[in-house]
Order: sequence, then structure tokens, then C-alpha cells
Amino acid sequence: MDRRRRKIISKLLGFKETKELYYLGNKITLKRRKASDFLGILEKVDLKLDVWGKKFLSTAGRITLIYSALQSITVFYTAMSLVPVSVLKKIDRMSREFIWNKNNGDSGLHFVSWRELCKPKDQGGFGIQYAAASIELLRAKVAWNFLNKQNPIFRKSISAKYVINVWEKEVKPNSSLAWKLLKVVLKL
Repeated sequence: MDRRRRKIISKLLGFKETKELYYLGNKITLKRRKASDFLGILEKVDLKLDVWGKKFLSTAGRITLIYSALQSITVFYTAMSLVPVSVLKKIDRMSREFIWNKNNGDSGLHFVSWRELCKPKDQGGFGIQYAAASIELLRAKVAWNFLNKQNPIFRKSISAKYVINVWEKEVKPNSSLAWKLLKVVLKL
């Protein structure tokens, strides 16, 4: 639909046209977001780390705070939007620096490698997840819900726009991000 028609329709219906809005603290836009659009997530993580401080926390306390609070921030935002991997890698780096660096900014002694800390607890790790690894799990969850739930609005809108049978349709360059995501996850 061209711009003129959209303007006429929005005026007739009394709606205001917007290019972006915030929902549950997450920015929703009409275009694909860049890494610079996700600076708010990095600021939230940085604020959490500054509030906690490093002076009075042991290494185990720092690991617990990373596990309990920072991982919930990354899971929330990656479940709501397509967060670039570069942003999630920065969050992982901030977590590592929070655990290992000293109060004055010097790098501290790494007693255990980051890979060992990120192993599940039953394998001798602390159960910390890589923020970048959570993307694949959440994308798989979206695809699973799309295939198994018959009535959600997401499934109805994608099926109506692209195809009744998910297995037959190909991805075109101008396809929506949701359709591209489904096709990548389903590896069709």
C-alpha cells in the first residue's frame, strides 16, 4: 500500500500512524533493527552490574547474580525480538568481566575457564548459559509452537499470507522476518 493511501485510511479511521512503539519495555518497529537499536539492553545490563558493585561480593556471589538476573534480561529480550548476536556477545563479555575483573578494572585471575562455568551443573559447571546460544533455543520454540498449535494468531496470519502448507512455500527476499525465521529453523 502506498504512503498516500495509508495516510487517507488512517485519517478516515482516526488513527495515528507510527513507525515505532514500546511494548513491555521492548521497542517494536516496522523495519529490522540494528545492533545500535539495542543499546538499551546493554545499558540495563551495565546498570545492574554497577548497582551490585564488586567490592563486597565473592566470586560465587557474582556468579549467582549473573545466573539469576542477567540471564533473565537476555532471555526476555531475545524472546521478544531478533536481538543481534553481536549484542548478546557483548553481554557475555560483560558477564565474564564482572566475574573475573578486580574492582580497579584490572583483569583478575581466571580460576576456571568460561566454558567450564557455562556447563550444566550436573556436568560440573555453574549452569550459566551463553547469551548467544539462547537465540537458537528460542527460535526453535517459536517454530514448535507454530507447527503444533492450530489456533494462534501468529499461525493464522503467516498461513494466510504465505501458504496453507508450510512445507511447500519458499522464502523470497521480500518475505517477513517471521517467515524467514520459521524457514531457517525448520531448515526447509
